[in-house]
Amino acid sequence: TSVSSVTVQSLSSYVIGDNVSIVCTISLTNAIGPDVSSLVVNWFKNDHIITNNISINGSLSTFHSIVTLTQVSPTDAGAYTCNASINGSNIIVSDLKPLCVKDLVPFIQNNGNFTDLSLGYSATIQCVNLSSLNGITMRSIKWTDSDGTIVSSNNTLILPNVVPSINNTEYTCTVEVDINPVTCLPDNKTIIVFVKRTYVSSIVMSSQLSFLINSTVKINCYIILNTPVGPGIQPNVTWYHDMTNITHNSSLIRDLELDNLFTSILTIDSVQVSDAGVYHCNARIGSNVTTKNVSLDLCVTVNETLPSVTEELSLGQYYSIDCITGPVPTGVSVSWLLTN
Repeated sequence: TSVSSVTVQSLSSYVIGDNVSIVCTISLTNAIGPDVSSLVVNWFKNDHIITNNISINGSLSTFHSIVTLTQVSPTDAGAYTCNASINGSNIIVSDLKPLCVKDLVPFIQNNGNFTDLSLGYSATIQCVNLSSLNGITMRSIKWTDSDGTIVSSNNTLILPNVVPSINNTEYTCTVEVDINPVTCLPDNKTIIVFVKRTYVSSIVMSSQLSFLINSTVKINCYIILNTPVGPGIQPNVTWYHDMTNITHNSSLIRDLELDNLFTSILTIDSVQVSDAGVYHCNARIGSNVTTKNVSLDLCVTVNETLPSVTEELSLGQYYSIDCITGPVPTGVSVSWLLTN
């Protein structure tokens, strides 16, 4: 008679305080009994022999050896080996299964959500409360994004520049501890980051203005956001003259003191009559965010010096004088006002 097979049941992951029975099934080539003292069974945990809390039952050619663990603790994690032989012969059959203890990692509690991250600023997120490890050593730790790409290989996830596209994005922190066998599934925690809602709250421009032909005109559009944004973020500004896009003639300046104030400056060199009309300043942050339009009427003034009249006119005499020298420009209307 000899041992034909030894099988340790597959073990799942357990939490601290669970009661666990590890069962080893031993099959013999022939039946033995009623005296079963010839069957020798040994248990090992990580190559250290186990002598306590072991029982055996069964009959004929099938027996079960059971190791009972009461209220599992982190030190119970490891690889459990059961071997069996008849009369301690050199023919020993064995099997090994890992016992994993989960939830050993003290993740920082935040309900899984990080909300109101400000656009343009950096953000740091910690995974594990290192001061609460209680002697447990981490074998590895990493952060991955929703695509499974590793974005950090330490306890800290750094988002160097919060942008609108990371809103509602998941990141997972995965931790392996030395006390568990390498085949155990790691502990992990998934968080979701939310970007603070940011939009253009108001746009302020000057009221109606008049300028002389050939002068340089600068129109300021003051853009106020609902919340400050960091250096990596600025509003998208578009300028229109009536229906024509003239954004290429503008520049954008961030206020040196207020991180929610920007000024877009539209420059018109050598203003002409054709530049008169309605101007629109549109501004937005990200996509699907409030866009506001403000119109500005630009009036162009023609400055002409009238010739002085020195001669005396006789009653009934015909006399003419031109207001503008040369042809009247297109779009310009001329009127005379009689004053006493």
